[in-house]
This record gives sequence, C-alpha cells and structure tokens, in this order.
Amino acid sequence: LRLITEKNPLPFITGTICAHNCMTKCMRNYYDEPVNIRATKLVAAEKGYDAYMSKITPPAPVTDGRKVAVIGGGPTGMSAAYFVGRAGIPVTLFEKADRLGGIVRQVIPAFRISDEAIDKDVALMEKMGVEVKLNTEAPSVAELKAQGYTHIFFAVGAWKAGRLDIPGNVVPVIGWLRDMKAGKDVSLGHVAVVGGGNTAMDAARAALRAGAKSSTLVYRRTKKYMPADAEELEMAIADGVEFLELVAPVEQKDGKLICEKMKLGDPDDKGRRKPVPTGEMVEIPCDTVVSAVGEKNMKPPVCGSLKRIIQWFADFSGMIGKTMNYGIQLRKGDFLQLVSRQEGDMIRPGEPLQGGAGTDTVVISGDHDHRDLRNIGKKRTGLFQFRGGGLAVEQIAG
Repeated sequence: LRLITEKNPLPFITGTICAHNCMTKCMRNYYDEPVNIRATKLVAAEKGYDAYMSKITPPAPVTDGRKVAVIGGGPTGMSAAYFVGRAGIPVTLFEKADRLGGIVRQVIPAFRISDEAIDKDVALMEKMGVEVKLNTEAPSVAELKAQGYTHIFFAVGAWKAGRLDIPGNVVPVIGWLRDMKAGKDVSLGHVAVVGGGNTAMDAARAALRAGAKSSTLVYRRTKKYMPADAEELEMAIADGVEFLELVAPVEQKDGKLICEKMKLGDPDDKGRRKPVPTGEMVEIPCDTVVSAVGEKNMKPPVCGSLKRIIQWFADFSGMIGKTMNYGIQLRKGDFLQLVSRQEGDMIRPGEPLQGGAGTDTVVISGDHDHRDLRNIGKKRTGLFQFRGGGLAVEQIAG
C-alpha cells in the first residue's frame, strides 16, 4: 500500500471504480488475460490500511512562504491536496458540501462504492496535514491572496449535465442520481436512460433498485460501441436493464418515448461507426427520460483574474498511448481553453481545461498531475488547473 500511494492517493476509490484502462495495455493480453490490477490494489488497500496508517508520520513542514488553496473536494481536489501536503507545503481544501468525495460521494450509487471506502481515502489525505474546510464556498482569488495563499488549484468537477434537447419529461442524470442518493423523491415509472457510458449504466441500474416499473437503456449505436466498461454492461444486463439499440430519442409524451431508428454508417474520427437516421419510428413505454449523454466541467471562478499565460504541457501517454503537446489561449471572458499543437490529436481543440472527471471515469492527480504539481515548488505564485496533465498560470493581480 505504501508503494501504491506513492502515485495513487485514493486506493479505495480507484480500487473500487477505476476504469482500469491500463489493463488493455497489459503484456499478459498476449498470453492469456491481463493482471486484474484494480482488484489487486483494492486487496492491498483493505489488507494493509490499518498497518500503513499507523506508520504515517507528519511531513516535514515547508517554511518558505508557499501556501496552497485547493477548491473542490472531489477525487481531483483530494489528490492534489494529498500530494501538496505530503511535500510539507501548507494546504487548505475548500468544499461547499458537508463531506468530501464530490461526485463519487454524492452521485455514484452506494451499490458501486460505499461511504466507508471513501472515508478511508479522506483519512489518508488528512494524514498529510491537509486542512479541510467543509460547508465553505470558495473565496475569491483576491480573498485567497489576501489570506496568504500563493497557489490556487481549481478542481470544481464535472457537474454540468450534457443536454438532451427533446420535448417531454427529461431529467439530467447527475441531479437525478444525486437526489436519489440523498433520499429525495425522483421521477420514475417506466424509465428510459439515454446514453451508453458508465453513468448511464449506473442510472439504469439505480432506477430498478428505486422501484421503477422498467428501465431501458436507449443508445443510437449498438452495444459494441458503448463506451461503458464491459463489466458495467454485464452487470446492467444481470440486473434486468433492457436495451434499445440503434435508436435516437425524438420526444417523450403520453407515457411513451418516441425514437427514430438508426443504422450504422461510416466510422467517425474515433473509429466508431456513425449512426445514420432511417426515418422509421419506434416507441416504448416511458414516463421519465434520464439524460446521460455526457457531463461537462464547471467553469471555475477566475474570470478577470488571469493576466499572463506562462506555459502548459500535457502528457497523455499513459491514457492514449502517445505524448502530446498543447498550448492554451485565453478566450473571451478570460476562460482558459485547450488548443492542439499538432494534427490528429484525440482531444478536441477548445475543450475546457479544468479539474474533475465526472462520473464515467474517476481520474486522480496521479502520475501525470503529480509531476506538474512540482511547479508549485518552482513558481512562487500561480493559479493551477489540471485535466490529465497540468497547467501553470501566474496570478499577478486579482
């Protein structure tokens, strides 16, 4: 466990719900099957936790004036605070909710991960000397500077729901799952979940557990092209989730969801065959449409505070098999955006750069972000945002 936490500060969260994409690159695939690294690391976490926690000693404090504020207490914020705290730099984590964990805690269903598992990762982070302020809205950049913070890390999460623009009773998946987990009444009846990722699988399974009359996953391609993990798909099938493939929703009304049938055309830039409308319609019983078509990062509250871009380099080699370089630009409204420096990259130019990974894939500030967090040791002031790699922005004026 000590070795694991050198680069992974969330052994219980990632050991339980990590997408384990590294297994697709495992050399054992050439012989039999990959090492089940996620499950193996979870065993190490569960078996070694108590002994490891008893041996952790407070990091030697840094007294050169550096002081870090982390905004957001989800997996990315917790990870950043862990690494900064481990380096001995004073760090405060601001979280507006009453508990840490972000979407993992508040949205992902308890049948996927327990509060107890999340609490153990929180306790591990706190061992690094991190000061946690719950039920606290993030102060402004000017206020944080006045309080002596030299570096600010925004990890505000992917709480913004993707939009399914059809008429009818359509609810965004994040808010719907969040209300359900909080014990609030949610719209059920016959439920149709639109999407094909892990979040969609969670929603479809959660609907059945909450008492829905039926739960159908609606997807415009086939199961083969669903981005969800194979095991998530298998568990949804085992739970009794129904699948309606090769359809695009058009309208929900009168207890039905009307969809247009699709057919698969030529591959898109990601290699998935494009869905092509056929003009033929089909309908299923439906009282509630849950939109799980992708979550978006929230915009951090830094507008008007960025004066000079220093540089930003992202290393995505561990995720997509090659190293890529990117630049950043300041859009209208002082919003940082990613700008590709080379053709053929797998990340769209203009994709927002912020911390937080949403619910489909839990990303921590691990090997990639850990390297970039060292910038805090090199630059005396700055705003930092991370997504897969790191970026450094000097804060000159509030």
